[in-house]
Amino acid sequence: MNPIAWFFSTRGVLAPTVLRLAFVVLYGFHGGQKFFGLFGGNGLIETWESMTTPEGMNLTVALAAAVLAGEALIPIFLLLGFAVRLAALGIIAHMVLILTTLYSGLTPVEQEFPIFVAVVAFALLVSGAGSFSLDRKITRALRPEESGVIARQSYLAS
Repeated sequence: MNPIAWFFSTRGVLAPTVLRLAFVVLYGFHGGQKFFGLFGGNGLIETWESMTTPEGMNLTVALAAAVLAGEALIPIFLLLGFAVRLAALGIIAHMVLILTTLYSGLTPVEQEFPIFVAVVAFALLVSGAGSFSLDRKITRALRPEESGVIARQSYLAS
């Protein structure tokens, strides 16, 4: 299979759509805290400082920028259902970073939420965006046999 076709491929099922929208809400609140100081968050400047200073997470500037860019773009990609597999990889990478830095000394019970989020993101990585997504429209354009176009055309031709 063409790698680009696989990257966007998805079936018209509802479950991945529900997972995507749940992530949009989750990351929307999370991003609102980090970027705008909503919901009791610190806002962008304090978040940046907590990520890059030795007193904070002590991440490199590049890694901190990648994390913040991902947290800004992932909800948009998921809402539109565009490049959902890439967004899912970003979520998994984010959760691995959290588990290895912030929560590394905690018990498995305390780590269960990031693990759960990573597992649900893995489900999106495997399934794709589902119905009501740009990926679905791209799938139909790249592989018309999956959308039933060829079947309908051959039925009409007979």
